[in-house]
Amino acid sequence: MSKKRLMRVIPLLLAICLMATISGSASPNTRSSRSVYIFYDSTTPGGIVANMNTIFNYSTNAFNTKFGLSFSANSISSYSSLNGGNCPLPNSQLCTLLSLGCGSVCIGNHHKSFERLLAALPNLGSTHSLGVVGHALCSTSLLTHFQAGGAAYMPSGGRRAVVSSEWSEPIEFLIQHELSHNLGALDHGGSVDCVMKSPGVYMNVWCPTCIATIQSNI
Repeated sequence: MSKKRLMRVIPLLLAICLMATISGSASPNTRSSRSVYIFYDSTTPGGIVANMNTIFNYSTNAFNTKFGLSFSANSISSYSSLNGGNCPLPNSQLCTLLSLGCGSVCIGNHHKSFERLLAALPNLGSTHSLGVVGHALCSTSLLTHFQAGGAAYMPSGGRRAVVSSEWSEPIEFLIQHELSHNLGALDHGGSVDCVMKSPGVYMNVWCPTCIATIQSNI
C-alpha cells in the first residue's frame, strides 16, 4: 500500500470510530431524571431528618445504575398535614377503631391512616412527593386493621409515597420499594429476589417483570 493511500485510510478509520462513539452515546439507555420533594412530620426522628439526603441517595442510587433514572431531592421540609402524632395514642401504636377523634373507619379518618396521608401529600404531576413520618401507619384496605411500613400510588394516581420509621424494615428499603410502586411495580412473592418481593428485604435488585414494568414507566 502506498504512503498516499495509507494517509487516506487513517482518516477514514478515525471517522468510523467517531461515528460509533456518537451513536453509542445515543443508545436507548439515555439517562433521565426525576425531582422529588421530601416532606417529614413532627414525629420523624431528628437523626433521620439530619441525614435525609444521605438516606435518600442511598435508596435511589440503584435506580440510576439499573435503569438510568436519576432521582434528585428538590427540597426537604416539614409538613404538618402528615402529623399523625395528633393521635391520642403513642406513635408506635395504630389508631384504635371507634376511638375518640379517630373516626369509626380507618380509611380517610384515622390520624395515622396511610390513605389519608397519601391524599394529603401534594400532587405535583411528573414530580414525586415523598412523605416520611415517625409514627405507625395503619389501614383497613384489606378488610382488617393492619400496620404498614409504607404506601404509594401507582403512576396513574400521582407520584406520591409515604414511609414510616416505625417499622421493622430499613427506611432506605421502604423508600426504594415505594418509589418502585410509583413506577408501576407491584408487590409479589415467588423465588426471584426483588425489592418488591414479600417477605424479605432485597435492596437494589428487581425481577425481570418489575424491570420491564419500570422501564415502561420511565
